[in-house]
Amino acid sequence: MKIKSFSRRILFIVLGSFVITNAYYVYNVYSGEIETAERSTLRRLEGISRTIATQFNGTIYKMLLERYSQKDEIHTKFEDPFYRELAEILERAAETNDLHTDIYTLTLDSIEDKFYFGISSGENQYYRHEYSTPPELLRKHYNEGGVIPAYRDEHGTWLSSFSPIKDHKKQVIGVVQVDMPFDKFIMEARAELIINILYSLLLILVVSGLMFYWLRKLLSNEEKMVIQLEDTNELIAQKNKDITASISYARRIQRSLMDSKDELGSYFKNSFIYYKPKDIVSGDYYWIQTLNKNSSKIAIAVADCTGHGVPGALVSVLGITFLRDIVNSSENMMPNKILSELNFRIIETFKQKDKEFSTKDGMDISLCLIDFEQRSICFSGAYRPMIIIRNNELIEIAGDKKPIGGTHFKEDREFTLHEEFYQSGDWIYMFSDGYVDQFGGEKKRKYMKKRFKEKLLEINPLSGSEQLDVIRGEMNAWKGDLEQIDDITVMGIQLI
Repeated sequence: MKIKSFSRRILFIVLGSFVITNAYYVYNVYSGEIETAERSTLRRLEGISRTIATQFNGTIYKMLLERYSQKDEIHTKFEDPFYRELAEILERAAETNDLHTDIYTLTLDSIEDKFYFGISSGENQYYRHEYSTPPELLRKHYNEGGVIPAYRDEHGTWLSSFSPIKDHKKQVIGVVQVDMPFDKFIMEARAELIINILYSLLLILVVSGLMFYWLRKLLSNEEKMVIQLEDTNELIAQKNKDITASISYARRIQRSLMDSKDELGSYFKNSFIYYKPKDIVSGDYYWIQTLNKNSSKIAIAVADCTGHGVPGALVSVLGITFLRDIVNSSENMMPNKILSELNFRIIETFKQKDKEFSTKDGMDISLCLIDFEQRSICFSGAYRPMIIIRNNELIEIAGDKKPIGGTHFKEDREFTLHEEFYQSGDWIYMFSDGYVDQFGGEKKRKYMKKRFKEKLLEINPLSGSEQLDVIRGEMNAWKGDLEQIDDITVMGIQLI
């Protein structure tokens, strides 16, 4: 009897907890979905306002504001052909996007510090009427545009987005503002949510019934169930512990392999590394290692593995591991021989793992060996160059047009060895193709190597940290809102 009573208590506790948990979940889903719906609506309004702003001729708009400077000087769109042209842009946008409120323009009078209505998509133009209670975000972000979450003015509560209208001189003439009544938004959001919640409640009832039947049957042999649950819990806990330990260890391995920025700085006081993966992990990697005990020789590499993200990162781990092993096995090996051996190992490893592995997987790499005693630089590259800047003169040493790995070239590959004697103050640069291939700028084109080399010549007199700031800022400005298309690595070193 005690066991049966205890089993009933467990049954009702579990079912009660399930119902309470799901009710709490439904409540949180409701709150979260309302917030998500508001963000989605604001993004939609922002897209509409930005599109209209790009279609709007700011120079004509400025001319209209100067020509008709008095309140209600324009009553209908038919009074001026230029006014009508701009008003019809707003009308089409409102109709295309099924908006139930007028789209309008606003202009800030900087002298009076007041907002005035301009052109409207509705029948009532309100031309040059003052907007008496503008939201603070409109004033704050007037020149760059933005979104305004739920706010109240003299006409009601709204969700809004506004985008700047610019003339041919890129000066902000006004903003186009797109609104949605908050009451309409909340009504639509709630209608959809209520349907989803009803389905969720129905599902909860069904699951609760099935759970009641299943628990009642299971608790008929409670002692066995307890033992099974204990064993299962121990197994799950152990597996979770093993998985967590494996993931943590893998993360530490990757970080330890890539953590070479401090080491580079210890050998070259004036240097920098710009490393920006496209995803969380990267197919690019950089590698630094001394070749003898007195540290008179140091090998440095920058590589770009096929792909990016996890696939590229896996190949990069192999590359770093193989490079360390090759260099440790022979302190006198030149860069061209190191690349040949690295190529052999990559091909052999991929063949052993999977015969269907893509024949193009491998890496492009630039590898140099700096001898401080001989004051020399030995370089070899697989599709990647090295740049030397000396006395404001740029010297590019091209790599061979063959990759590391892959079977679309012959397996036994020889790489060219280049040797240069350096002078104090020389800078060397190695980089992956992510920087020069990034799309951006006004025409959304690639950055290109020519522009990159010009930028290196321009910043060469600066310190390493200053060069890094310029390289980073240049890429951010060039890319703008576009997506980063590949991993990016740029390394610069000054020799003394």
